[in-house]
Amino acid sequence: MAFENCLWREGGMPTYRILKDADWRSREAHVTYVGDVGSVQRTEADLATAQVVDAAPGEMTRFPKISARYSVRYVFYAERARTVRLALKVRALTSKRAAPSAPMALRDATGRVVANIPLPGPSETELSFAVPAPGFHTLTAEMRANGVAELSGADVPIAFDVSSGGLSLQRPSCRLFFDVPEPDSPAVARVSGGGMNEQVAAKLLDPDGKAVWEKGDAVHTFLVALPKPRKPGVWSLSLSRSRTGQWDDASASVVGVPGFLFPDKNRRWTFAGRNWRRPVEQTKGQER
Repeated sequence: MAFENCLWREGGMPTYRILKDADWRSREAHVTYVGDVGSVQRTEADLATAQVVDAAPGEMTRFPKISARYSVRYVFYAERARTVRLALKVRALTSKRAAPSAPMALRDATGRVVANIPLPGPSETELSFAVPAPGFHTLTAEMRANGVAELSGADVPIAFDVSSGGLSLQRPSCRLFFDVPEPDSPAVARVSGGGMNEQVAAKLLDPDGKAVWEKGDAVHTFLVALPKPRKPGVWSLSLSRSRTGQWDDASASVVGVPGFLFPDKNRRWTFAGRNWRRPVEQTKGQER
């Protein structure tokens, strides 16, 4: 079958481009299961049981830039009521459409909105805001299709919350760390390319830094089972430029373990044993 004179436009974006047969063949609309994925339960962690690890309390530390698209939910821990600083800026993906402008919602541990924070602009080097109490907080940015939020540093332990869905990324070149508390519970890492022929290179690494799975050109969705038994501790996903195809959008998440992806291994939180989870829904390896 041949496709002729077909145009494709990403939702919310202004321009179309011509699709070729190769685009359709490379963008396979299916999921590849790696290992014994089985029935994995998407989980929400109980942060009241978390143990915070912070190698440099109050100090700004830098890490490779991580660019999130559409919407992003940051979770962070402040050891006291104070001003929090993030190396965060938000830019428009294209100048042909308006830049995102909706303020970010800052919530406390109960989910109550305690402040609305203006989006930082593309030239900002640092965003600062006050948190009224110690503990975990969330900061949510809704940017739609034309917004990209670039995080490259923080003075608190911070994570991307993927407990209810995947993290949409643009041109990722980073390592995302996550906590694996148990040696034998079903758990899955999820990696996907973006639009037509958009691919990403990915590696799943154990706590010793050994790659247990890798793919140089992930285009459709890969659900990779964490081996059983396995070493509990800090695992990670390494994402980088693909060896083929277009390197642009991608997504990543974890299922069956605490749904937090940390940009800094030395600033995070951990969970001990089996009493950390709060069931959300049953899934056969399916999530957005």
